[in-house]
Amino acid sequence: MLRYRLSLLVILLGSQVLAQDNAEFFKSVSELRKKTEPKNLTKLLLNITNRILTKPELKNAEHFELISKRIPSKSAFREVLYLQLAFSFKLCSKKAKYIEYQELLKKSYPNSSLLKAFDKKYFGKRCPTCKKNNTPETIGKIEAKCMKCLGTGKCARRCKNGKIQGHSKMLKCTTCNGLGKCKNCDGKKVILQNCVNCTDGYSVTKKTIKAFYKEITKELKE
Repeated sequence: MLRYRLSLLVILLGSQVLAQDNAEFFKSVSELRKKTEPKNLTKLLLNITNRILTKPELKNAEHFELISKRIPSKSAFREVLYLQLAFSFKLCSKKAKYIEYQELLKKSYPNSSLLKAFDKKYFGKRCPTCKKNNTPETIGKIEAKCMKCLGTGKCARRCKNGKIQGHSKMLKCTTCNGLGKCKNCDGKKVILQNCVNCTDGYSVTKKTIKAFYKEITKELKE
């Protein structure tokens, strides 16, 4: 019960930190947009991004790309624009164009705080299968029964407290180095292995991408 409560606490604390990170990120995007977004194009940009949200089709993303060419190449708004274009194409399942604008943002603004957006923790959600594992070492991992010791935690050679019977005396077990426990799981009975439903602790779906896109393109409030 105590272990369950501690795991639940870790999950809740991890979720709170993640939510705070996301909120701060969306705030920084909003502030940058307020400073740089061309006022004469605000309504047009909002219309097209809303259209992409409603109908995430390639033709709408390409229309947004066409409109973006009206914005001067030296405009500071291009930093946000590249982010919006990248996720416009991601929402429309055009991976090559998503990567193109991701690389363009990196090349044009190598120190941009917006680059963190390409970390799945911002546009994905914690994988439900492995979400209780939140440390850098365990994220994206799940516990599985150790097959070396068959979940006993004991030395696979079945020695006695790290000792085996020699011809005339007890000798130190070389399999467990005299420790009497399984070397594979360190006596924990379980091992960590890659999660079967994700690669890095986060799952990405159309729904999570859409929620992220909605935040970075929503109407600005004065």
